[in-house]
This record gives sequence, C-alpha cells and structure tokens, in this order.
Amino acid sequence: MPNLKGVVLVCDDNEDTLRLVEVMLRQAGHLVYTATGHHDVMAQIHSVKPEVLLCDIYLPGRNGFQIAEQLRARGERIPIVFMTAFDMSLYRAYASDSGSTSCVAKPLDPDQLLHQIELKLRMARAQLSLASANVA
Repeated sequence: MPNLKGVVLVCDDNEDTLRLVEVMLRQAGHLVYTATGHHDVMAQIHSVKPEVLLCDIYLPGRNGFQIAEQLRARGERIPIVFMTAFDMSLYRAYASDSGSTSCVAKPLDPDQLLHQIELKLRMARAQLSLASANVA
C-alpha cells in the first residue's frame, strides 16, 4: 500500500455508521479496522496497532470515554477522536481530560472527519519523532 496515510481503528455500535466511516477513510488512503464496542477495541489494540482511534461516545457497556480511560490506565497513548450525535459542547472538556481534543458531530462531515484524523496522525508522529530525538 504505497499511499497509506495511517492506521485507524473505528469503533461504533451502529453498523451503517461503521461501514460509512470505513469507506470514507479507505478512500482517503487509510488502513481501517473496525470494532463494535469495548471488547473489540481491547482485543484489537495490540494486534492492529492503530495510530488513531475514532470512537463513538455512546456505546453499549462501556462508553467511549471509559474506553479512553482504560487505554490510558494501560499505558496506551493512542490519539482519540470522539464521535457523537449529541451536543458536542457538553463533551469537549471531558474529551480533553480523557486524552482527546477532538470531537466530531454526527452526521459526519467527511472533510471535518478527515481533517481531525490527519491532524491526530501528524501530532502523534511529531511526538514520536521528538521522543526518538531525545533518546538519541
């Protein structure tokens, strides 16, 4: 895959949303894996090694913020973009506290979604580059 932009794990319990996002991201050049909830995310996180997690806030069982907290507790530093169909102003502060500064509204705007994913990829890669430079 010569034009691969990044590896993205998408988590949503709505199959239609999951497929729509998967197609959007693949067409933009990303390698995409999907999960339908907490257990799927946790099962795939080490094998897939995503560079970004795109996660719905409202999921059965554990919500997106709880998934983020569990990942952080395990030492995972995966950038997260949250998705929600509800008022995003209610979630922005909590998203920031859980390690994400991005929250996109449903229905999804493809340009906004791609911008947020690519912004997270650039930031994560820059941090990795700085960490590597500090070690050397």
